[in-house]
Amino acid sequence: MVSIEEGQKESLVTLELASGEPFNVAAANNLLGDVKAGDVVTVQISAGWAIMVEIAEGGAIPTPGPAKNDKGPQWVAGEVVAMEKGSSNSLISVKQWNGNVFNIAIANDKLEGVKVGNYLTVKILKGWAQTVTKKGS
Repeated sequence: MVSIEEGQKESLVTLELASGEPFNVAAANNLLGDVKAGDVVTVQISAGWAIMVEIAEGGAIPTPGPAKNDKGPQWVAGEVVAMEKGSSNSLISVKQWNGNVFNIAIANDKLEGVKVGNYLTVKILKGWAQTVTKKGS
């Protein structure tokens, strides 16, 4: 684990994949327990959220490299229903018209003027918001 940006209820966890690339995932704080930056962890992810985080005993378990996502960026449009601000990065939850909620990692400089209740279109690449457009902007 590379870093943890703690929020009040959830945190943004940055992991280093076998390929050396960073990967960000949201995790409820109660899942993290004694986990700290620098620990080797096993993480199970479902629907963009960590559902299990455990410290790997005896070091890293060899795993195959991650599958490459050749789909490129994706766009999520909807209402901001929650925000967890960190010192330099944050986590926003965007609810789409169909009820699906996406948790998106975002650099704080992209959050200027954004608040819960705003309608956004967010371009996402590798788990991170690349652009944020507020409705009416």
